Amino acid sequence: MVVSNTTTVLFFIKLGRIDLLRKVYSSLIIPFEVFEELTSRPTVYEREVCIIQQLIRERFLIVK
Repeated sequence: MVVSNTTTVLFFIKLGRIDLLRKVYSSLIIPFEVFEELTSRPTVYEREVCIIQQLIRERFLIVK
């Protein structure tokens, strides 16, 4: 488990390589403020928001 910021999560999602994080970590924790930043502009990050929501459902991404 590791705590992450916005840039790291977006970088791996945009590259389509969230699998690399899954190989290293069992889960990622993001502060609620990071979650808000990532999901507050769904028109800009539409694809990324869908992936973030899926990662939360899978309990890989944990918002605290």
